[in-house]
Amino acid sequence: MLQQGQVSENNVKSASARVAHDDLSGMVSGDMQVLFPAIGGWNCFWVPEPGDHAVSAKLSNSKEGYVIGKVYTGNKMPQGGKPKTILLVSDDGKNVVRFDAEKGTLDLIVDQDAVIKTKNINIEVIETAIIKTKNAEVTVEENATVEVKKEANITVETANIEATKEANINSPKVVIESADVEITGGNFSMKGTVSPATGPLCAIPNCLFTGAPHGGNKVAGT
Repeated sequence: MLQQGQVSENNVKSASARVAHDDLSGMVSGDMQVLFPAIGGWNCFWVPEPGDHAVSAKLSNSKEGYVIGKVYTGNKMPQGGKPKTILLVSDDGKNVVRFDAEKGTLDLIVDQDAVIKTKNINIEVIETAIIKTKNAEVTVEENATVEVKKEANITVETANIEATKEANINSPKVVIESADVEITGGNFSMKGTVSPATGPLCAIPNCLFTGAPHGGNKVAGT
């Protein structure tokens, strides 16, 4: 026997609820178990809130039964619902999970904190990915690889790169444009030699008196 009414109280731990039946002069049922979908090993647990309009199946000659589900009412209508779409929305409308089968899209909107924890994850974006945030922190405990096949542009107001052991930059050509460049370190070395840029004998590779090269590949100090 199907009945309808308002949920008077719930019990999250036992996944049960009591319903005041409209068609039985407000008679309150006993604790009724809430039915939930179970698909392919996944369980969708839920418990209606007090005041929700619910449909229940009461056992004959008993106050016990099962809560089948909620019913759309004036203040609990689908928010943004449309055909071929699965929609999960919080009561305040601030948290949304939307699966659109027609467009093949997934929208996940969380107004509070969200945690994603997985053993392995593979994220592939076919066209464009846009990440916008106020603060970001990325921690990699072992190894990290970033590969850009064409071009990468990074624009920041202030950038700090710190390597505790070793940093390698491998490129056919490196261009640094800056008003001031400051390199601090114990020793700075490079492959090849650098000739002096000023002085009356700067065009001569070696000293006329000692034969020592005017240029070198190491700079000591800071």
